[in-house]
Amino acid sequence: MDTPRFCKVGDRPVKALLEDDGFGVYVFDLSTGNFILDLSYLDKIYFGRMDDVEILSEQEFNTYVEKLKKEKGL
Repeated sequence: MDTPRFCKVGDRPVKALLEDDGFGVYVFDLSTGNFILDLSYLDKIYFGRMDDVEILSEQEFNTYVEKLKKEKGL
């Protein structure tokens, strides 16, 4: 699997990273502004229907996350 992968699933930012302790999929928590481990998105971002998933560059992803944080007051 290619990592890192940055995407939007619907309107939610999701990133997949290969780290020292293994592979993780992290989802933006709309209430806290933090990323939480959620492997339930693994199938969707790698094998799911692409009409729900938009692959982004890291810069596009970071810009989108900052926009959401401002909108949510986080």
